Amino acid sequence: MKLMSLLMIAALLTSTACSSKKKQAAAEGQGTDQIASFGDDADFIIESDSQDLMAVEDAPMTESIDPMVEEQFSAPMDDVMISTTGQMGTYSVESGDTYMLIAFKLYGDYRKWKSVSDMNPGVSSSQLRVGQSIKYDMPSQPFVWNPQGNPHLIRGGETLGTISNDKYGTAARWKDIFNNNRPMIQDHNKIFAGFTLYWVPDRDIASE
Repeated sequence: MKLMSLLMIAALLTSTACSSKKKQAAAEGQGTDQIASFGDDADFIIESDSQDLMAVEDAPMTESIDPMVEEQFSAPMDDVMISTTGQMGTYSVESGDTYMLIAFKLYGDYRKWKSVSDMNPGVSSSQLRVGQSIKYDMPSQPFVWNPQGNPHLIRGGETLGTISNDKYGTAARWKDIFNNNRPMIQDHNKIFAGFTLYWVPDRDIASE
């Protein structure tokens, strides 16, 4: 009788062990499927995020001057009040010119770019050529700007902080550059590649 009882107990233990192994194997198999599925999704998400990150990294900190950027400035145009004569003048396009740069040269405010563009229908900034004649509404008072200091051609990706760091060894002097370049720089967070700003070397400041 004792022998039979021992055999039955052994059989039950064996059955329980086999059942546990099957459940463990099934659980491991299910876990593998979940990880594989998550892995596929992760690859997709990473690929999508990588493209988004590339787009963000490619976006310049300094806003480039192009027709698409200029269109973004059409909203504040109505706020730009500059007295004009109503007489048409002509401007000869120079190297690197865009409507924004031309507007600054003529009116002292790049936000007047659209009024210049509207007087030259069918000619976008990308179609401007050196020597080409551009029509514009002549201002009542010619704009005169005599900047002080050395010129610096703004490149894509630059900010007032990076330029300050390059010229003065610290980004903290950005406000000196900002104040020295009004009215060209309307907003210290917006400087445009292709514009030339001016910075005053420390030796010139010390000599004043």
